[in-house]
Amino acid sequence: MRRALAVLAPLVAAGCSDPTIAIAIDWSAHLGLRDQVTEVRVTVNTLTNQACATLRDGDVDDAELALGLQTAVTFPNGASTHALDGVPRLGPKLFVLEGYDAEHRRIAAGCRDHGDIDADVELAIVAEPVIVTRVVLTPDQSPSLTLPRTTSGGPGDRLTFYARELAAGHAALDPLAARFSLRTIEHPADLPFGETTRVDEITGEFRGDLPQTMPADASAAVGPVELVLRVPWPDRVQRVAAFVPAAVLAAPRTIAATEANAVRPDWAFVTSGPPDDVVAASLVEVAGQPRRIAVITEEDRTLKLRGAITSAVTGEARALAGFRRPAGSAIVTLTRDGWYRVDPATPALVPIAAGPGATADELVAMPSCGNPLVDAGLLVRTAAAWQGFTAPGPAPAADDEPVGALAQRLTAFWGEHPGAALEDVLCVTVDQAALAIAVLAVADDTGFVARYAVSNIGAPTVLPFVGSVTVAVPGPNAIDLVGPIPTDTGVRAVSYRAKRDGDAALLIPDQVVDYPLPAVPSRMIVAHANTDAYPDVLALVPFQGGVTLSVTLGAARPGDELTALVRTGLTGQSPRFVRLPLLENDDLQLVIAGDAGLVAFDMLTPAHAMAP
Repeated sequence: MRRALAVLAPLVAAGCSDPTIAIAIDWSAHLGLRDQVTEVRVTVNTLTNQACATLRDGDVDDAELALGLQTAVTFPNGASTHALDGVPRLGPKLFVLEGYDAEHRRIAAGCRDHGDIDADVELAIVAEPVIVTRVVLTPDQSPSLTLPRTTSGGPGDRLTFYARELAAGHAALDPLAARFSLRTIEHPADLPFGETTRVDEITGEFRGDLPQTMPADASAAVGPVELVLRVPWPDRVQRVAAFVPAAVLAAPRTIAATEANAVRPDWAFVTSGPPDDVVAASLVEVAGQPRRIAVITEEDRTLKLRGAITSAVTGEARALAGFRRPAGSAIVTLTRDGWYRVDPATPALVPIAAGPGATADELVAMPSCGNPLVDAGLLVRTAAAWQGFTAPGPAPAADDEPVGALAQRLTAFWGEHPGAALEDVLCVTVDQAALAIAVLAVADDTGFVARYAVSNIGAPTVLPFVGSVTVAVPGPNAIDLVGPIPTDTGVRAVSYRAKRDGDAALLIPDQVVDYPLPAVPSRMIVAHANTDAYPDVLALVPFQGGVTLSVTLGAARPGDELTALVRTGLTGQSPRFVRLPLLENDDLQLVIAGDAGLVAFDMLTPAHAMAP
């Protein structure tokens, strides 16, 4: 045993009367590892809220280690004596070992806890191999694991993973050292969940059988759950996105399962009735059938298809918009014959005002930034020209009206970028002043899409985003814009603050939202679904021909957020969120619209807790 100890002595704190500290590296359990380590680094950290066990599991990030760093020494492997200055005598300390190979890969690690030092001491640190892991999901487990898989008897899901020494490439890991755990927002600490066995010692293949039921502390969990593979000294902690399905309240369809919608659905919604019942409408056109407007209403905390409107006016309608007014909100459309609203009771289209004599190719409500519950007007596009209306009527708004001025800006932008897609109209805060901006996407000849913010101030601002743009929930720490940006490791949702820069707006990343996304989203929502300090991001992303919901819940500190994916059962030309929240007396209800209909989720009730 003594021949396997490389003694580094004395490691001396400043002052000739201070105790000496001798560090011995114990290679006895992995003699082959010692021969591959060319350089050794020993650091002393004073992380009073951490222990070697959490460091060993990979639960202490580099930034936290850097904050607690007191001193460090690096030396070639095999050297005997080195001085280490600046070791605090009092308080808990972590003596951390890292071993590097000739390519400067960290292939060995170890740690030793110690308290006050009041006499000469020799500490032995056991050197262990750094482990590389990879979890392999089966097709039915992708895009995210769903827990629990069933509620009846029989074996639980089996996961396959690989765990190998980084240095040797084989499984020196004891099967008992690998385990599955669960983490939720309410329970960020590990909840024991699954057993593992080693299948092949050479390839490092392991398998883990997951139980049928959730641990007691997570049995009522809703939303993101992470399955964490724990091994000692991991190269990276393997976190597998899982999802405890929310209860589906309703899934009304606007077309049959065998049909396909041939037009952009142009979903629109408004609240109607006490206290906040919802009416939704969508354009539907199936080959061989006349165009119709499908109407869906909320009834008794769920959604039902009320019926379909088919008429000569419906056949001409090309766009719908929800227009919110203090005296009453309605879903409206504009044709050559004038303005019409959707009457959900019949359902039918009811004329409400004369129009300018042209059919709207596009119809978008402009929010009132001073009152988020109503709209300031309607933006109407016919061919390449935009007009603004403060209310449905024959005459557009004056140029000095906010909606009229924004329409002028949009027409000018279309003159320079024909065919630009208006993705949304949002309210942002620029130097504490609320401002409505239109987000437009412009594709070049190569297919690259650039996004611009067009407003009533200055020139259009180029946005850094590659997909759907949204804003955060209002509040004292409101975020101006959140959108997807490409990085070396994939797509991330990043938040920005807006600041005036001459005649334009300058976007500054604020790092309040910085979450991974599985793909470029078609729609996003930022909300506060729980009580932590960081916002939550919900995004619709394409996956395997369908629409997948990505849910990231913020946590008490950056890096601890949880992300999960869930299939929605939807396909869509323009899938979008209809409303959040949707139903009364609930904190987080979510409705997603596709070209085939709506799906309403109760995000606060786990599906496994619902009665069959």
